Amino acid sequence: MDASEREQYRAAIQGDREAFEMIIRTNSRALFAIAYGILQDRGEAEDVVHWQPLRDTGHMTFCENADLFPILAKG
Repeated sequence: MDASEREQYRAAIQGDREAFEMIIRTNSRALFAIAYGILQDRGEAEDVVHWQPLRDTGHMTFCENADLFPILAKG
């Protein structure tokens, strides 16, 4: 991981929505592979990788450690 990637992850952890979305887009294939490996269902794996719209509509209300990763906090 180079310095710019580390900075992007830091920004995402601190609540930078654009940085967070870029990380998801950049890693979506790997995230899908991991989700599919666990779930063994293509549709469910796709849902897991594409959960961001749920947060936007207010349906994603969980994040026990929102202070550690504010982008996941409902808001």
